[in-house]
This record gives sequence, structure tokens and C-alpha cells, in this order.
Amino acid sequence: FYGLLGFSGVILLYVVLTFCRQQLLLLVSSKAASQLTCDFFTHVLSLPMPFFLKNKIGEITSRFEENQKVTDFLSDIGPQLFLSLFTVALYLSLMSYFNVALTLVTLGFVVLHIVIMGVVSPFLQRAYKDSFEKGSASQSYLIECLRGLSTIKMLAIERRTRWEWENLYVRYSNAYFRSLTYSVSANLASGFVANASEVGVLFYGGGLVLRNQMTVGELTAFIFLIQGVTAPLMKLVMFWATFQETLNAADRLNEVFNEPPELSAEEARTRTVVPPLRGDIRLEHVNFRYEVESNAMFLQDISLDVRCGQRIAFVGRSGSGKSTLLKLLLGFYPPLSGKISLDGYNLMDAWLPSVRAQIGIIPQMTQLFEGTIQENIALAKPGAPLSEIMEAAQLAMAHEFITALPQGYSTRLEVSGANLSGGQRQRLAIARALVHDPRMLILDEATSALDNETERLVMNNLEERFKDRTILMTAHRLSTVRHADLIVVLERGRILEQGSHEQLLTRKGLYYFLHAQQTEE
Repeated sequence: FYGLLGFSGVILLYVVLTFCRQQLLLLVSSKAASQLTCDFFTHVLSLPMPFFLKNKIGEITSRFEENQKVTDFLSDIGPQLFLSLFTVALYLSLMSYFNVALTLVTLGFVVLHIVIMGVVSPFLQRAYKDSFEKGSASQSYLIECLRGLSTIKMLAIERRTRWEWENLYVRYSNAYFRSLTYSVSANLASGFVANASEVGVLFYGGGLVLRNQMTVGELTAFIFLIQGVTAPLMKLVMFWATFQETLNAADRLNEVFNEPPELSAEEARTRTVVPPLRGDIRLEHVNFRYEVESNAMFLQDISLDVRCGQRIAFVGRSGSGKSTLLKLLLGFYPPLSGKISLDGYNLMDAWLPSVRAQIGIIPQMTQLFEGTIQENIALAKPGAPLSEIMEAAQLAMAHEFITALPQGYSTRLEVSGANLSGGQRQRLAIARALVHDPRMLILDEATSALDNETERLVMNNLEERFKDRTILMTAHRLSTVRHADLIVVLERGRILEQGSHEQLLTRKGLYYFLHAQQTEE
């Protein structure tokens, strides 16, 4: 009875310890995964805009998936790898107690295992890297297709799109298959070496038994111990492939972690927090290009003085540098040379979040997020009272269509606001820029999706509400900017002419030509 009770106690203890071990591994794994993913996302948010020009969204999102590979290895496979190495060392020590010569024979086969891992490693690394790159390309294309699904259907190019994606996916599958082939080949070679080691020890040990240099019992025990060496060694080879994949995953994560943030910790401490803006802007001989190595200059020798409360409009042909100039004013990109000042503060010496938080910007491309209309408008001011949100919506001429929806401001938006029209999305973006009462407004083609009457009402509201604050705007539709205090005409990144609407028409330059074109239309 006591023997049975003791045996039951041992089993119960084993179950409890196994459960505790699994729970501990799960806890460590989840904590490590959460911490690594949070750190990665935090770093991505801190990166400057040029990083996102160089990297596709699919490449960035695929790196998020690499976090799981690293944490799985650290929390599960890593400890098993350590235990396997410890087990091999322990069993080799026991084997040397029985027979040193046989132990040396076994060590020879251990060296063969190490050689196999060394030979396969570079092939595995290249295969996993190739697999990742092709998988990222496939995922990037898939994300683009899902985002532009309406365009694909409008152009009736579903078949061609499917072929292109299948081509990318087949390349990824082939690359992944190659990595599996190398891994399986290494495992097979390891299995062969393990069996060969047992046969070799059996033959050599049998000779020792025949010469009375070893007993049958010792040989049997030795062969049993070999099982304790070969099994962990085969695990090591299997884990080695996973280790190579984890190394590649860590390298890909480090590629992002090694990217310098928009503001380093030192810069964040030393840069000036800009007080409430008046709206004075000065650009002194600003030059800029997106790629430092490129010869193509997007902005050349831009000099401009803007006084508080002025309405400044930038016009010109597509690609003339209007939107690029506004991005520089927000500090998204540093100028190649020259100086940008806000209220006398050099933008490159300012803590950029303190500047951007005071500017209301309506970009060309309206980005809405999943959630309610109320949440989207209050994005820059979480917890804003509904009265303020409604006031901003009224200024943007959005209140009427919002209240006409069944759930009003509680209406949930689909991805990118797909359940709204382009004009409705644009008006929500305008309301979002106004709700936190910005010190300065930047309108980058902000009313391009609105009809003329709605545009006129919105602009009148903005003029009245922000009459003592600086407003910068770009527009192709010149009727939008004709009442600006100063119209700056850009051509190929240069200021070609500037003045009021009437002054520019009198000069009969590019502005006069663009105005004449639109008047005829």
C-alpha cells in the first residue's frame, strides 16, 4: 500500500512539476513576445519619414512576424538546446568511465555532427534570407491589392492581378521549399551518422569483448549511453536549422532597430520645446532632395517670409514641389541646406512633436481609421467633448451628413472610411484638424474632393475662425486661393513668381497661363 502511495505521489509530483514548467515557459514566452513587439512598434513609430519611403508596408509588417520566431526560440527551443548540450556532455563523461577508447570513437562521430551543422549553416542562412525577401514581396503585393481592390475591379484586371500574385507566391514557396530541403537533408545526414556511430561502437566494442578487455554488460551499458548522446545530437541538428532561421529573423529585426530614430534620446533632451506659435515663418535659401545621392533637386533656393495671420498659397503644376515644401515645414524631412524658422526658432533645433501638435494639417490623402466618426475626429484630442467635435464638424460642413447617418457621430467607419464618399472623408479630415484648435493651418489640396459651393463655405468658415492665424495652402483649383494674401508660384522646385491674385494676372506669367487654362475649361 505504501509503495503504491509513494508511486502515486511521484507521478503526481511529476505532473505538477511538468505543469509548472509549461506555465513558466508560456509566461516567459508571452512576456518576451509582448516586450519585443512593443519595443519594435515603439521604434517604428519613432523612425523618420525617409525610412517609410525606402521600405514597403509588407516588408515592415513581415518583420513584426519575426518577433514570434525570436521569442519562441528564446523561451522554448533555446532552453532545449542548452539541455541537449548538457545531456551530451554528461553522457560522454559517463561513457569515459566505462571505456576511454570507445568514448573517443563516439567523439569522432560527434565531430561529424558538428561538421554537418557547419556545412549546412551557410546554405540555410541564404535560403531563409531568400525565403523572407520573397515572402515580404508577396505580402506587400497582397496588401496593395487588398487596399486597391475597388480599382482592380473597376479596371477588370482580377486575372492579371491573380497571376502576378501567384508568380510572387510561387517564388516564395520555392525559396521556402529549398530551406526545408536543406533542413531535412541535415536531419537525414545526422540520423545516418547516429546509426553509424552505434554500429561502429558495436563492432569495436565487440572486438574488445572478444579480447576480454570489456564485459558484455559494460558494452550493453555503453550502447545504452550512446542513445543518450545521439538523440540529443539529432535534436541539436534539428534545432540548428531553427537557430539559423532565428538568427536571420534577429538580423531582420536589427535592420529596423539599427535605423536611427527621428530624434535621438540626446536630441529629445536638448531640443527646444516651442511655446504657443504666433505663426511667423521664415525660409532662407532652402534646398532639398529626397535621396542625398540623387542629383534631382526637389526644392532649390527657396526663400520666403510669412507674417502671423497671413494666408499663403502655393500653386504650380503637378510635381513642382508644393507638398514637399509643406512636409519640410512639418519637419518630416531636414533640408539639404538652408534654414527654416518658426517664430524665430530653427526647426532643426526644435522638439518636433511640440511643433506638430500646434499645427492642423489636412493632407492630400485622407487617412481614416476603424472606429466611430467621433473617435476619428477627436484623434488628436482624445476625450474631446461632443460639443467641440460637433463644432469642428460644422466648420468643415460635415455635421449635416453625419447627423443624417442612422447612428450619427457613433457611426463606425470601415477600413480607410470605405463606407464614405471622397468628399465626406475629406470633410472629416478637415474637422479632425480643427478640433484641437491649432495655432496654424496647413491645407494640402484639402478641398480637392469638394464641390465648388461646399468648398466656398468651408473656406469662408476657416477664414472667419482663423482670421488671426497663419494658413498655408496648396491647390490646383486656383479659385480656392485667389483671396490669399500671397500666392507663391512654384516651377520645378523653384519660386517662379509671387504676389496677389491681381498682381500675378497683370504679370502674365505662369500663374496667368494656369488661370487662363482653368477659365477656358
